[in-house]
Amino acid sequence: MVVLCGPTAAGKTSLAVELGLRFGMIAINADSRQVCQGLDIGTGKPTLAERRGVPHYLFDVIGPDQDYNAKRFQIEADKVIAEAEVPVCVVGGTFLYLKALLHGLFELPQGVVPAIRERVQALCAAAGPEYAHAWLQRIDPTSAAVLHPNDQVRLLRALEVYYATGRPISLYKEGHGFREVRYRYLLLVVTPPREVLYERIAQRVEAMFAAGLVDEVSALLERGLDPSKPSLQTIGYREVVGHLRSGLPLDQVKEAIVVRTRRYAKAQLTWLRAQPEALWLDPLRDRERCFRVVEEFLLASPEG
Repeated sequence: MVVLCGPTAAGKTSLAVELGLRFGMIAINADSRQVCQGLDIGTGKPTLAERRGVPHYLFDVIGPDQDYNAKRFQIEADKVIAEAEVPVCVVGGTFLYLKALLHGLFELPQGVVPAIRERVQALCAAAGPEYAHAWLQRIDPTSAAVLHPNDQVRLLRALEVYYATGRPISLYKEGHGFREVRYRYLLLVVTPPREVLYERIAQRVEAMFAAGLVDEVSALLERGLDPSKPSLQTIGYREVVGHLRSGLPLDQVKEAIVVRTRRYAKAQLTWLRAQPEALWLDPLRDRERCFRVVEEFLLASPEG
């Protein structure tokens, strides 16, 4: 399979569609927010028109009030891959999902005490994601270094495991090592130069508002969705909730989204630089090289 990843706004989606058209591939979404129904504009979920007839899987599989995790992604992606009769392109920027699919998951202790989970969730909901991240930094700096404050599900899980077992979750990960290789794959990292990426982020934020991001968030709130749910803590959604609830001016909201998105992109790039097997590509300058590398990989594949 081909794995196409990179920072947000790098151009992964359009390249995945081009690969699908050129090589007859299907696409599997590996973005933890694009699995949610109703989170379309703010997550950059491709429209049917933008997919250009390329079959896409694992979009809109849960409601915005439901939880989704790496294990479920692994199971559902495995099923799509097993049933596919054509090459597969996995595309997205949720790296735990990619690690789970490519290398399996480590086993955690079962049965976190409900009282611990409730206390951790209540404190983090009241104080916000930055507080949760700072809290984790004190007790498990290794995990905090690779988790973005916006990644509330994994932050909460790391805190729960520590207070339930007395051991940082990073030690469990270290014991696993992600050494299993579950698939033959080609890992492509798509990213333009930093100044271009930052400009694309700013343009994307403007485009989201022009496309109706405020109305999208309003509709979610009108359905009764709790703002503390991970879906509404997503970059962009959280800021728009603040705008709707407190009247924060839109120009300040947009700037806050741009700043958080840049920080998130920086964290994504940090993780990607630690992947020795990755081939780095500029989505514009290296497009033909990308097609050539993918073609060579597919020709060398046992399944064709």
